[in-house]
Amino acid sequence: MGKQSIIKILYFHRRRTNANGWYRLDFIFQRGKKILHYTLSTRDYEYAECFCSPSHIERADMIVFVAELFLEIHKVKYSCLKRTPSQAYAT
Repeated sequence: MGKQSIIKILYFHRRRTNANGWYRLDFIFQRGKKILHYTLSTRDYEYAECFCSPSHIERADMIVFVAELFLEIHKVKYSCLKRTPSQAYAT
């Protein structure tokens, strides 16, 4: 079996794309020297409310949860998912 790597969330941004409620999620991950960029457009209001929560902990947990979903969907193997401590997530 190959060695699984640590993935860091370098950047997250949630951006409203139009007046119909669509918004876009942008993630940038680092895996060793490789940079992974994922973007998703959605209208899921449940996630939108969590990203706009006044609780920093709830926002950070939702960002990590969605990041894990991205990595699972794209079948990226990793041993640990880390948030960089100096991140100020823009939502």
